[in-house]
Amino acid sequence: YLYRPKVDTDRARTAALRELVRTFFDGSAETAAAALLGMSAPEVTDDTIARLKSQVEQARKEGR
Repeated sequence: YLYRPKVDTDRARTAALRELVRTFFDGSAETAAAALLGMSAPEVTDDTIARLKSQVEQARKEGR
């Protein structure tokens, strides 16, 4: 038998993350992002920050 998931990985990831942010961060993506950055503070490079800035700008352009 070959089993395949009913929901694709991206949809499952998005739903799980949305629920996590709602449950543990009162729905605040900003607070969740700050917590993630705090966990990996020594690992945050200038390149990482540049990529994050780019993703934020893209989200703004798309109205998110």
